[in-house]
Amino acid sequence: MKRVRLELDYIEIQRRRKRWNLYFIIATEDPLNPNKTVMTIAPSHTIRLHPSDDNRIDFEPKGSDDNLNGMSILECEMPQDFSIKARLWVIQCRDKARDLGEVLKSISGSAKVDSTVTSLLGGALPWFTVAKSIVAIGGVVGEFFKHSKDAKKGFVSMDQSFSKDEQEDGEFDRYNRLVGFGEVGWTWVVE
Repeated sequence: MKRVRLELDYIEIQRRRKRWNLYFIIATEDPLNPNKTVMTIAPSHTIRLHPSDDNRIDFEPKGSDDNLNGMSILECEMPQDFSIKARLWVIQCRDKARDLGEVLKSISGSAKVDSTVTSLLGGALPWFTVAKSIVAIGGVVGEFFKHSKDAKKGFVSMDQSFSKDEQEDGEFDRYNRLVGFGEVGWTWVVE
C-alpha cells in the first residue's frame, strides 16, 4: 500500500515586524474513522524568528540523509479515494516562551474533543479526535482563542486529490498565500 507524507517546507511572513514566535495547529480527517477529524500542534516548541531570518523559515533539514524535505506534519496510507483534507493555522504566540503541551491540553480539554490519540499521523506528535466535520474545527480553535492571548495569523488549506500520475511515487510541491500575512510552502510525498 502506498504511503503519503505531508512536509512543511517554508513560511515567509510579509510584514514589517521582524520578531515572531509561531506555532501551527493542523487538522485532517481521521484515517481510522473518516467521520472524525484529528488535530495536533507542531512543532513541539514555538519557532522564534529574529531580524536575521528576514521573516522566512526554511524547514528543510541541513545535512540530513533522510528523505525528509521539511518538517514532517503527517504520514498515512493513501486513502481509498486518493484525497486528503489537511488544514493549517499559523498562530502567533504572544509570550516569549509557551509550553505547547499546555496549549494542546487546553484545546483537547474542550467539550468538542472526543479523545486523545498518540502518534497517529506523524511520529511523536500527539493527535486528538474532534467533531465529525473538518468544518467544525473552527469551533474548537475559536473556543481556544477565546481564552488565549495567542493570535491566529493565517490559515491555509493543504487539501490534495492525487491524480492518476500523482498516485505513483513522487514529490509534489505546493504553496499558498496566508491572507495578508505571507506564504506557506509544503510538499506531498507519495512512497
